[in-house]
Amino acid sequence: YGPESKEILPAIREMDAMIGRLTDGLTTRGLFDKVNIIVLADHGFASVSADSIIFLDDYVDMNSLNAIMESPVVGLRSKDGDNQKLFTLLSNAHPHMRVYNKKNMPARFHYTKHERISPVVLVADEGWSITTKSFYAKYKNYEFGGTHGFDNELLCMGAVFVAHGPAFKKGYRIEPFKNIHVYELMAHILGLKPAPNDGSFEAVKKMLK
Repeated sequence: YGPESKEILPAIREMDAMIGRLTDGLTTRGLFDKVNIIVLADHGFASVSADSIIFLDDYVDMNSLNAIMESPVVGLRSKDGDNQKLFTLLSNAHPHMRVYNKKNMPARFHYTKHERISPVVLVADEGWSITTKSFYAKYKNYEFGGTHGFDNELLCMGAVFVAHGPAFKKGYRIEPFKNIHVYELMAHILGLKPAPNDGSFEAVKKMLK
């Protein structure tokens, strides 16, 4: 239904009740201040609607390519092997659709080296969807509410992070950080040696006592 819908309110209440049950149970047992608790989301959520759709088949023959349609990100591979022609064809097709190949993909996406990454990648702007007229006609009752997968630098893609316990400073507010650092944080609190990963303990250690 999307983050701006009335349906989100009972979902929030349900999650709040679940967390309340946990904290009440720990408090009753005298454990609330002895246990480290981390509450977080894996990604944000953006509103999308049927008024903001990019129909890919308006610009290219869908029979001429293989497509991985996972709006707001779409991967394309030309069947004739001329992916540069496909990239050029779509580069300025729609003002709310970014078109990338492995040469101009932003480095922060970390999305260039693997062979399974499509030669041409489309990314919709916040609130926009990429689909085809045939899909839209087949699923006329499709609910356009909310989704994720947009550029991770957008505010709407940010996620909540709340922590409490003996390891954490009280009342401390940390600057936004990437979720990849949470693993390093948890490993440190548990006294474990983390496996090789892309996270950094330096990015999150300020929140600890």
